[in-house]
Amino acid sequence: MTVGIAAIADNGPDGPCVVVSADKMLTTKQQSRIEHEHPETKLCQIAEPLDDVEVLSVFAGGVSLAENLQDSIQAQIRELSQQTQAPGQQSINWDVQTVAEVSANAYRGLVRSKVENLVLSKYGLEIDDLSAQHQFKDAFFNDVWAKIEQVEREITENLVMLMGGVDNSGAYIYQIGSNDVTGHNDIGYATIGSGTQPAQSEFIKSGYGRSQDLNIALETVTAANHRAKQASGVGGEVDIGLVKRGVTEFADDDTVKGLMSRQEEIESEQKRVKDDILDSQNVQWSAQQ
Repeated sequence: MTVGIAAIADNGPDGPCVVVSADKMLTTKQQSRIEHEHPETKLCQIAEPLDDVEVLSVFAGGVSLAENLQDSIQAQIRELSQQTQAPGQQSINWDVQTVAEVSANAYRGLVRSKVENLVLSKYGLEIDDLSAQHQFKDAFFNDVWAKIEQVEREITENLVMLMGGVDNSGAYIYQIGSNDVTGHNDIGYATIGSGTQPAQSEFIKSGYGRSQDLNIALETVTAANHRAKQASGVGGEVDIGLVKRGVTEFADDDTVKGLMSRQEEIESEQKRVKDDILDSQNVQWSAQQ
């Protein structure tokens, strides 16, 4: 698993932006689970052919499924972009929401493909054939449908995507999973993966909102990564990307180390202040009579 985090900063120095981060932990599902920090980043740019849209994404779940979905999304974006450039074709007004909708369509296509390959191909069937339910015996249809639901459940439980993007109208965050698109644009942040709950608690504790400046966004994302390390399957090393209008930047090692070091200093100082207050202000317990 992993932890993926995205946070909007409407008051960035160059306008609205999104901070996106991911840990580097990979877990192999063999006879015994093996966890290791991987040198490759989990952050992926998926809208590179588009002129006015920058999107950075992170996937949580099965590595193979994530790679298949990533390839499918990029292929669909390229294909749609080429089609709209042909004479007589209506152009697409690309923005972050449109990229999210294309991603959800690719997700549905991946589920359909897996169902047909893993279940229906054994019977010489395709998804559309199941619309004629009356042609099948009830026992057969119910058995096939149960297998389809199992494959769908395994995919949706093991594949979720988080994207942060910026277009001409502002900064946005979308989550794609279970064949659906969920926007997190009002609260301004989202987390995915096995480290979701501890990471999310840091945003809730800080009262995070999308109107924050970039420095607060970076601090909160870093704090959320520190908190997420408590969860199983979450690594200690992270990658951090910054999506701005027209460009996506990736923090170098020194920047990441500086952010992590600053967070450790903040947490150490918070603990010192807490200890000082507890030591200097003893509350005398008095029970009700």
